[in-house]
Amino acid sequence: MIRDDLSQLDAIYFPVDGSVFITAPPGYGKTYVIGERMKYLISSGYIKPPQKLLALTFSNAAANEMKDRIDRVLRNSEVYIDIMNFHSFAYYLLRLYGNYIGVSRNFKIVSEREKNKFKKNFLDNYITSNPTSGLKIYDLISQYNSWYIKKHLQSKEYTTKFQELFEHLRNSMNEELISSSNVDYDHLLFKSIELLQKNPCIRNYFFDKYKIILADEFQDTNRIQYEL
Repeated sequence: MIRDDLSQLDAIYFPVDGSVFITAPPGYGKTYVIGERMKYLISSGYIKPPQKLLALTFSNAAANEMKDRIDRVLRNSEVYIDIMNFHSFAYYLLRLYGNYIGVSRNFKIVSEREKNKFKKNFLDNYITSNPTSGLKIYDLISQYNSWYIKKHLQSKEYTTKFQELFEHLRNSMNEELISSSNVDYDHLLFKSIELLQKNPCIRNYFFDKYKIILADEFQDTNRIQYEL
């Protein structure tokens, strides 16, 4: 891996009032550049506590790896940088201010296992009521999951012959599993966006706290993560 070639230096010292997108194959130092960018922004005085950098990743493992790398090159990094994944950031927002939009700050996370059980029971009942359909439960669940991702996470114009059934399933799941005290991982994002849209004071507080955001693997963001 080449360290500090000209393109890396361009990204590390890019003007702070602009945005830069770094693209390169795996192993070419993108995370290294993010770390050096953080060092530059902090050492140059662009980040002055209580302001912080916000670094977003897609998994806890990636966030922990980034923390380890930053800790090796920057003392007291936690004073200057918050590193977390998108869902952790949303969780943090709702734990602090969820009550502003009717979400209990002591909410419980609905597990994927609970959701899958609900989907299976719902669709099992549909198949039992339509015995001549020839549908298989796990094929139908797979089709629902694909429909949900495309329509509600990626916001694509996507329809299916089971459109009405799938909308009914989604609404039923939201009514019976998702509530003021229960959210799933997607609703962490949906509700965080709602919180920030409806409460300018809270939104501005975070704008003031996080003047600069760095996102690892930014190309993988779906519409909801990007909107947040």
